[in-house]
Amino acid sequence: MRNLQLVIFDMDGLLFDTERVSRMAWIKLGNDYNYNFNSDFFKSITGSSRRSVEKLFIKHYGNSVPFHEILNKKLNYMAKIIKDEGIIIKDGALELIDFLEKNKIDKIIASSSTRSTVENNLKLTGLYNRFSHLICGDDIKSSKPTPEIFLKGLEKTKANKDCTIVLEDSHNGLKASIRAGIRCIVIPDLVEISKEDEKEAFFVLKSLRDVIDVIKNDF
Repeated sequence: MRNLQLVIFDMDGLLFDTERVSRMAWIKLGNDYNYNFNSDFFKSITGSSRRSVEKLFIKHYGNSVPFHEILNKKLNYMAKIIKDEGIIIKDGALELIDFLEKNKIDKIIASSSTRSTVENNLKLTGLYNRFSHLICGDDIKSSKPTPEIFLKGLEKTKANKDCTIVLEDSHNGLKASIRAGIRCIVIPDLVEISKEDEKEAFFVLKSLRDVIDVIKNDF
């Protein structure tokens, strides 16, 4: 454990139960606009930035797709759900954050969501001041599965990649971590992890609480 310097947290689907809300919103807008958003579509956009999702929309549905109109309605629908229901913090998250702080291990957020979304979600859940840095979709040119967001996290914290772990729920996040040369623990959310991804992950766990044992035993 003394060798671990940094833990990088994804946000949506990993720290918060927001991927479920996002999927509900996409399904609603897909029905409204007569687009069939299947499981492959959701897998491709999970963990991706707004720019990457726009490219995927154009690829699948053509240049005439009213992406920004759909996206704005989707975000408004999500905001209403969050306002009405709040944000659910994922199982074990608070225990893990407390453990890292007790052991003086740095932690940051690396999320493809916009800074305004990340900051809002962290403030709503009372976690805003518990991360040393926020690396957001606005801060990078290329989103996951490219490694830029994680490399920027290393740059900000001066941490050694061999003394860092990434916590992710998505295929894109796992691929980005591997390409950055950082070990990745996957806690699957809505998208089932493939056998190939399972082999590439450092560990596949059921909850963030289980990360504590990995840190104790493998660092």
